[in-house]
Amino acid sequence: MPECIHGFDEGLCDSCFPRKAPEPKNVPTRTPRATRSSGVSSLRQSTTSTSRSGAARSSSNSGAAGGPAAYNLATQRVFHFTHIRNLPGILADGALRADAAPAVDVTSTLARDARAELETPVGSRIADHVAFALTAESERWRELRAIFARETPVTSHWAAVVAGLAASDFVVLALPVAKLGAEVIVSDGDAAAGSSRFAVGVDAGNILLRKCRSSAYFADPDDTSADIGLREGELLAGASVPVSSIALIGVAHEPARDRVREILADAWPSGSGAAPKVAVYPPWFQVAE
Repeated sequence: MPECIHGFDEGLCDSCFPRKAPEPKNVPTRTPRATRSSGVSSLRQSTTSTSRSGAARSSSNSGAAGGPAAYNLATQRVFHFTHIRNLPGILADGALRADAAPAVDVTSTLARDARAELETPVGSRIADHVAFALTAESERWRELRAIFARETPVTSHWAAVVAGLAASDFVVLALPVAKLGAEVIVSDGDAAAGSSRFAVGVDAGNILLRKCRSSAYFADPDDTSADIGLREGELLAGASVPVSSIALIGVAHEPARDRVREILADAWPSGSGAAPKVAVYPPWFQVAE
């Protein structure tokens, strides 16, 4: 069956095949704005609210009626960005490992030391967990792409090596949250930032992210990639995540796709099931507008 670039069967991806809202019967074509907006509820407002801000927040394109309240972390994918030269080592280990020594390490010593010192709500160190972004448009990845394009200087979070790299040197590993276990840790910002809030478990993470998406965090009601709560947040999984959990590997162009496919053919661990799909999706590697 044909698939979209996100790895879904045709017609099942809300991004590539947005669902049309059913047209109400016996309703005039030109419905007053207040009447249209009041039919969708946000997390903190009743269905009778007609305020402009409430209507904007409740019109999120989360793929179902109810806007932010319809967000379900358990059905989402999370993302791990890594240099393509790190892929053979990941496959050799058979897992993404929190204690791995990557061939190309783009994180600064300062940032790594901070994550090694700071604790999570369950008493572990942040560095004890494999970290994932909640969206392919995470703030860190957007910042890195801007550095690659020479649009912003290298910040203290990054190692000096990033100045000589390009976004197309990287791959985006997409994994279903459902593959990561129920006791993941979710933050609404950089896990090493003092202002970030945490939730333990998928259900609690859902509540935290829904609150973010129904509040001032939600910057653009027409674009969930602009949701600051998702862009800045993280999901911390266990110390090791098997490569069999990877559903999709996103790359910048066809040469990168061919290279990744060669790496998978040579090094995909036996007993790990079928290798993940490799999809070319340039927007994930371009400078964000």
